[in-house]
Amino acid sequence: MADSFAPEFGQSMGGIFNYTSKSGANAIHGSLYEYFANDKLNATLPFLDGQKPRVHQNDFGGSFGGPVWIPKIYNGHDKTFFFFNYEMYRNPGNTIGGNQTVPTVANRNGDFSALLTGAQVKDSNGNPVFDSLDRPVMYGAIYAPATIRVVNGQTVSDPFPDNYINPNRFDTVGANMLKFLPLPKTDAPNANYPDNFPSNKFTWIPSIKVDHQVSKKIHLAGFLSWEQVDKDNGGDGLPDPISTRRYQIIKSNTFRFNADYVVTPTLVIHAGVGFQYYHNPDQTPFQTFNSATELGLPGALMDGFPQIQGLNVNGQNVGLNQNIIGAYSDNLFVQRKPTAIASISWIKGSHDFKFGGEWRKEWFFNGSKLPALGYYNFSSNETTDPWLFGKDLGGAPIGNSFASMLLGQVDYERMGDVVNPWWVRANGAMYAQDSWKITHRLTVNYGVRYDMQQKQYELNHWTISMDPTLANPSAGGLPGAAIFEGNGAGRCNCSFEHYYPYAFGPRLGGIYQLNEKTVLHGAAGVFFANMPDFSYVAAQYGLGYGWNTSSYEIG
Repeated sequence: MADSFAPEFGQSMGGIFNYTSKSGANAIHGSLYEYFANDKLNATLPFLDGQKPRVHQNDFGGSFGGPVWIPKIYNGHDKTFFFFNYEMYRNPGNTIGGNQTVPTVANRNGDFSALLTGAQVKDSNGNPVFDSLDRPVMYGAIYAPATIRVVNGQTVSDPFPDNYINPNRFDTVGANMLKFLPLPKTDAPNANYPDNFPSNKFTWIPSIKVDHQVSKKIHLAGFLSWEQVDKDNGGDGLPDPISTRRYQIIKSNTFRFNADYVVTPTLVIHAGVGFQYYHNPDQTPFQTFNSATELGLPGALMDGFPQIQGLNVNGQNVGLNQNIIGAYSDNLFVQRKPTAIASISWIKGSHDFKFGGEWRKEWFFNGSKLPALGYYNFSSNETTDPWLFGKDLGGAPIGNSFASMLLGQVDYERMGDVVNPWWVRANGAMYAQDSWKITHRLTVNYGVRYDMQQKQYELNHWTISMDPTLANPSAGGLPGAAIFEGNGAGRCNCSFEHYYPYAFGPRLGGIYQLNEKTVLHGAAGVFFANMPDFSYVAAQYGLGYGWNTSSYEIG
């Protein structure tokens, strides 16, 4: 249903998908199917020297249904039926993305002479640039942080001779990082490492439906589906543990039970309950990496490779996913959602009335330990002459972020806490509608729906915000302090969200048949959208502020 749907349906500003699962019957019936794709049937891609991404995709399955019959025990003909379906999707793929850049052998040994072109930097007007000591600023120069000093009131530093950093000046963490960065596959300064990585995806979806006719008036039906998806995600071609890849095993189960009672031939009562369960470990596969022992980098609250961002080699970023190496995601998502519906359908003359309601409650767990692994950003600022900050360099590169890492010069670092929130909310609705067939050509549909969308909250009221007027005891009583939602000690005795009680949505539509070939449709109504999905909600709502957060400035 794309638009102007009846009051029975709501909490959507777009389309609604209405699914009906197939039932068994007295006759046994079934089917088999297969859809496949294979790279042997594909053309090669441009610029890849005849290489083709591996594609061995199969989507196959079968269904089988009929009466429930247990010899000498139970005969379900005309009474009890089953329908079973099994689908499996297999795509053991491999992504070929060309080449990416990793540090050259010379870079790993502190030799950045290839960045020097021998040209002096010129400003945007074409004028040669000199530093505060009247020395020419050379294109691609890297400056030694250890030489920073104040001369005549100006903060300056000296460039490394020939852009060479003696490895004995490497920081311990920087030197240890080299153990995990792969060697280049070619001698090229850029695009020297293949961007190839597995992109496997396997899905299993078995489901079964059982129908039972208790009597001519009572019908029961149950449905169960359990889905599992195993897949690679976030591949970048780099080796573990610095790869941003994850291997996810996602499970999703759905259960439904429905009952129909035919009171009279014109009056039917329907009721149903259901439950959905979702489990998604979107986590780095290396959960036991110890930064303190492997890198000499203490301070992490959890095991796992830290998140490193900003590395640049020979003008190219290292790390395909937002210039990041290491942990890209370390989350666990769990959702539990019970649901219930009820309706009464009543045909009276030319009217088709329907009254009903729906209810569902959602619990969504969005745990993340990514902040507790540590985040470290490197830039060229730390290996640039401080006096040059803000000067017109005509866009010339000075300093190098990879060199900054080797020297242990962090531009920005952050250590946060582990977040384990359970988000909760409940939704409901009531409606009344009628489809009135005024004449054989004209049908008018009208009704009203009331949506009840309760505020969402964190189960333990860990949600945090900032009150700009509240005195902060940690800042000498200055205004601006953190507050926690909820009531009681340490809480603000307030709520960050509020329930909207006036969500009444009237609907009016009509269908008129001009002739055998032409039918006119028209409708109008008030619709209220559903609240945003809980997907990746921890990134959108505060659960505390990062601590031990530091930015470093030179000069």
